[in-house]
Amino acid sequence: MSRFGVRAAVVGTVLSFFFTTSAFGASILLSVPGSGLNIATGLAALGNTVTVSDPTTWDSSFDYSAFDVVAFQAAAVDPADIANLVAAVQADQVGVVAFNGFGAENTLAALGLLDSPVSPGAAFPGTIDILNNTHPITQGLPLGPRPLGLARVATYSNPGADTTTLANAQSGQPSLVVSNLYRVVGVPYYFGTDTNPSLGNDSSAFITINAINWAATPIPEPSTALLIGLGLAGLGMRRGERRA
Repeated sequence: MSRFGVRAAVVGTVLSFFFTTSAFGASILLSVPGSGLNIATGLAALGNTVTVSDPTTWDSSFDYSAFDVVAFQAAAVDPADIANLVAAVQADQVGVVAFNGFGAENTLAALGLLDSPVSPGAAFPGTIDILNNTHPITQGLPLGPRPLGLARVATYSNPGADTTTLANAQSGQPSLVVSNLYRVVGVPYYFGTDTNPSLGNDSSAFITINAINWAATPIPEPSTALLIGLGLAGLGMRRGERRA
C-alpha cells in the first residue's frame, strides 16, 4: 500500500468527524462545459467559488495550488498535460471530482478512478443504491435505493483497482466511486445548465456537497491524525468524567 493509502486508512474515521451537510466554500477549478451543459451555477449556489477554465490551457506549467478541487463536468476534455495534474493530486495539493466527466476519461484513468479510458455513461432512472454508508461522502444515508431527484445518473462502468464503489445506478453500474489512494471521486450528478442549475433533491445535494468537502480536504499525515484522534478521545473522556 502506498503512503497515501496508509494515510487514508489511518485518518478515515477522524476526517468523518468534521464532515457536515454544509459546504465550507471550496475553490473549484471547473472544466469549460460542452454540449450546452454547465454546472457552474449550481456549484456556486452551494457556496463554492467556481473558476471555469479550458483544460487545454492546463499545461505542464499550470499551477493547481490555488484551488481546492479540480472538477470535470460532462463533455469535458483532458488537460493539455495530464501528468501535471496527476502529480498535483499525488502530492495532495488538490482533489478531483468528476461530474461524469466524459471526454476526460484519459485523465480519470491516469488518476486511477477508471481502470482504462472508457467514457463514463449515464443510466435511468435518477436513483442510486447506497452500498456503503461508512465513508464520509455517504455517512448517515440508509443502505438501499436513494432517489436523487434527477432524470438520470452518471455511471463509471470500469472503476480502477484501488477504488471503492459507494453506490450503484439501478442498472447495476457503479455511480459513486472513490479512490482509496487519493482525493478523487466520481459522483452521480452531472447534468445541469445555466437555466436549470438544480442539483436534484436533498439527497443529491448531500452527496455532492460531501464529495466536494472530501475532495477539498488534504489528508493529514499519520502523526497529525493521531494527535487529532487522541484529542477527540480526551474530550470524550473528560465529558464522561463530568457526567460521572
